[in-house]
Amino acid sequence: MKGVNSHLIKSRLSLAVMVFTLLLSAIPLGGGQTSVPDGLVINEFMANNDEEVAGPDGGYPDWIELYNAGDESVDVAGMYLSDDLSDLKWQFPSGTVIEAGGFLVVWAGNYSKSVAYLNFNLNAKGEVICLLAEDAETLIDSIPFAQQFNDISYGRQPDGGSTWNYLTPTPSLSNTLGTPVTPEDPKASIPTDLFINEFMAKNDDAVAGPDGDYPDWIELYNDGTEAVDLSGMYLTDDLSDLKWQFPSGTTIESDSFLVVWADNTLYSGSLHTSFGLNATGEEIGLFAEDEETLIDSIRFGAQDSDASFGRFPDGSPSWNQLTPTPGVPNESYESEISGIPNDLVINEFMANNDIAIPGPDCFYSDWIELYNGGSVSVDVSGMYLSDNLANPCAWQFPSGTFIAPNGFLVVWADNVSSLDSLHASFALNSNGEEIGLFACDGKSVIDAIVFDNQVNDVSYGRLPNGNLSWNYLTPTLGLENNQGKVVNVEVATPFGSVPDGLFINELMADNQITIADSDGTYPDWIELYNASNETIDLGGMYLTDDLADPTAWRFPNDTLIESGGYLLIWAGGSSDNSSLHTSFGLNANGEAVGLFASDGVKLIDSVTFVKQLGDVSYGRMPDGGENWDYLLKATPGWGNDKRQPGSDTSVWLVVLLIGTIIGLSAIVVVAGKIYTRRKR
Repeated sequence: MKGVNSHLIKSRLSLAVMVFTLLLSAIPLGGGQTSVPDGLVINEFMANNDEEVAGPDGGYPDWIELYNAGDESVDVAGMYLSDDLSDLKWQFPSGTVIEAGGFLVVWAGNYSKSVAYLNFNLNAKGEVICLLAEDAETLIDSIPFAQQFNDISYGRQPDGGSTWNYLTPTPSLSNTLGTPVTPEDPKASIPTDLFINEFMAKNDDAVAGPDGDYPDWIELYNDGTEAVDLSGMYLTDDLSDLKWQFPSGTTIESDSFLVVWADNTLYSGSLHTSFGLNATGEEIGLFAEDEETLIDSIRFGAQDSDASFGRFPDGSPSWNQLTPTPGVPNESYESEISGIPNDLVINEFMANNDIAIPGPDCFYSDWIELYNGGSVSVDVSGMYLSDNLANPCAWQFPSGTFIAPNGFLVVWADNVSSLDSLHASFALNSNGEEIGLFACDGKSVIDAIVFDNQVNDVSYGRLPNGNLSWNYLTPTLGLENNQGKVVNVEVATPFGSVPDGLFINELMADNQITIADSDGTYPDWIELYNASNETIDLGGMYLTDDLADPTAWRFPNDTLIESGGYLLIWAGGSSDNSSLHTSFGLNANGEAVGLFASDGVKLIDSVTFVKQLGDVSYGRMPDGGENWDYLLKATPGWGNDKRQPGSDTSVWLVVLLIGTIIGLSAIVVVAGKIYTRRKR
């Protein structure tokens, strides 16, 4: 070996063998994790224990049950339970043992010093439970969970198995004794025909209240065929603060109205809210009992004295200034304002114009079409269009703008406003918002529409023109809507549904130099995999790194993942709107990632991970499989089984150390074999 000191190599090899032997004795098998007892699992828990299972002190705390499926007793002293991988909150006390085939229930809530209580509660809206070894790093078991239901537990059936079910609770007993339960989806019982129908925010002397004064008021309308129980629902004038709850026993009959007095005078059991309305403009929201589901809302601008603002006809999407009609059907307003036409409506619009209709500047901008159904021309000069009913004066029609009888007028909503052209100073939100047409006074609503998610290159319009019925259409701007075809919008993934075969497949929580985004930075990333035979539309679904906050980041509309395909999402903000960047990053010290359905409730998939290594990904092997492993070569956007898994990570790290000792310049692992290259 010319030029090489053989004695030096021999001595270094001897040292390497010694270090290798020492390290192998120090590093446990299984990828560097402490050995864990076989068969120890989180077996059942209850995160919404109202009055079903009494604790040792008589209360009804949350609880977690462990199960030892092994043949020997397990000493769990020093192990950790937590609902946060980055903060190991509670450690089992000395002498805590679970017998073979036995159960152990741990009560949550730190209720008493006489019994071992966890120092944390479980979040019924969803989070993760983790069981870690004494080294505070080795994950023994974990269960990410979504929304939990009152007095129902969630457990493995059979004990220690991989299938989880909602159950009648069986703490300290076999789950086979529990009966599987199908909890009622809280959103399934939410009425769809219940509306905020009319309100008055400046009641000077028009409508007397039950006490003889003139308070503000809000009217609800039930357009359904059955009575609706409002008990526990909320009314508020601030969508971020639920201020007032309907008392028990409050119902509204079918095709009926209910008036609530918004006088900031709270009487127990009566329909007087704890807030008043602001005549200069604000919002009103009606929420379900779950405190999250918005049933209906309205944002409004400045209100005139003794005139109400309501839907006309009742329950329709059109809002108008009205002659007050609390508790009875709405009537048109006997207005003193001249020049408000009765036959002028918002007739059609497109909020997701990709390649359907180019504008006059050859761009594919959003647009709004007005229709004059009257027999005379209408001068719209000085009127206003807005995408925010609380801001009526967003954009004003230029002088000399007319619409002929039975004619149409198109305004391009491209956020490029000029004084002499029909380009509004706002664009439309394809995820849903509102459009309002206001009179020259900047207050009176001529017409309004509140819309939900819109479909790419499909318009939304009245059919026929000026009618109350709205439909998805092939676009007909400037033409009769009946010249367009009704589009049966088939969403690939219906609202709230859980598609089969959709997985969180791989992630990297410490991306240092592995793969850069279009900005040239190295954010964390998450890969999804579609194992099904059909394309899946992810639009409206959610990704989160906090299972208690399912809606942290929403997939844009029309985000598709092909059958057998992969989708890479960057976990971190970016100035690049053409790629998928979430509003959160990943915590390399460990956390959970969840994929939720578009209702923000149903959990599609999740993964809990512990501390991650720099530029080492964590993925399913094979794609869509149950087993997760560290991958020696990250595979963002393609199959994980194209690379060898890193289950021998500890040996790989030992080889790196040996290579440093004996002076090797490179270590390469290919198909499980180690190749080296010497320094020259």
